[in-house]
Amino acid sequence: LGSIGFSALSVYGPPMPASLAVINTNVDIMDWHGTRGCRDHGLLVQAIIAQLQHAFDGGEPVGLLTHHLVHDESAWLFLERLFTVTAQTEACAWLPIRTLIGRSAGRAIPGKA
Repeated sequence: LGSIGFSALSVYGPPMPASLAVINTNVDIMDWHGTRGCRDHGLLVQAIIAQLQHAFDGGEPVGLLTHHLVHDESAWLFLERLFTVTAQTEACAWLPIRTLIGRSAGRAIPGKA
């Protein structure tokens, strides 16, 4: 992909070796196998906390997988509340995509797909 101009790839799941920067999302807000709407807000908070603990232990930042074209009212409400709460604390910083790409590019493995 790098040879045709891509500088990064967004994926869902655990980190995998790649030849270009990979930005992982690890918390999907949608319940695809149940309601096909937003997951329970309490369960989403638990998932985010688990990913934060992983990040504190040396893992990668928390990445939210959103699907704006299929969001229901509950998904929009969850994101609105999440952004409101996290904006009120210095303990949370939403990183610009360029920062994430720069961090990930340093871990890319040349020649790896």
